[in-house]
Amino acid sequence: MPTTPEAIAADIAEAATAGFRGNLIARGQARAIIWRDGVLPPDAPGFAAQLSYDLHSYGYALLGLAQLAQLEVGFRYFRGFCTA
Repeated sequence: MPTTPEAIAADIAEAATAGFRGNLIARGQARAIIWRDGVLPPDAPGFAAQLSYDLHSYGYALLGLAQLAQLEVGFRYFRGFCTA
């Protein structure tokens, strides 16, 4: 677990890079494009049933790190996860 603000910021930046955690952000964004009122169209690609949980839990983990270091960058990434 990182303990300095610099190490925390580096971990947050790494966690928000493209491809991290199996393209979690990209999968959330792709679903958000076609998702309407929490429902996918019948011909939608197969998204994991726990995708919302994964996005929220990961976003909150980053938020917790950002709060620990009081970093604005973490709050921006958190907002990105929550809107995906």
